[in-house]
Amino acid sequence: MKKQTLEAIVCLILARCALRLTPFRHIATWLKQPGGIPDPSKPIQVQSHIQTAAKYLPWDPKCFEKSLAAKIMLRRRNIATKFYLGVKKEGDRFVAHAWLEHEEASNYVKLVSF
Repeated sequence: MKKQTLEAIVCLILARCALRLTPFRHIATWLKQPGGIPDPSKPIQVQSHIQTAAKYLPWDPKCFEKSLAAKIMLRRRNIATKFYLGVKKEGDRFVAHAWLEHEEASNYVKLVSF
């Protein structure tokens, strides 16, 4: 198992604990803090490590946990991202989603960003 996948497992566990134990206002404050200047010597494909790590956990992490874990991993590398919560309509119902963007591009209606 790669080092980044182990890091992703730890970040997913931290994200789950934070969402269960920390008031959202504290999480939102942390999400609003800007990232630093990226270190180009540390490229990483965070999404693939998060997806792989999720397979090793005893629960099925949803988009909120995955996005928060990715934010943790990217912030450690000083890569600035925005965290979004949004919805889109599928048929006669709305579907909620959480995601990160480095450059804006999404088909969801953005409700909140941090």
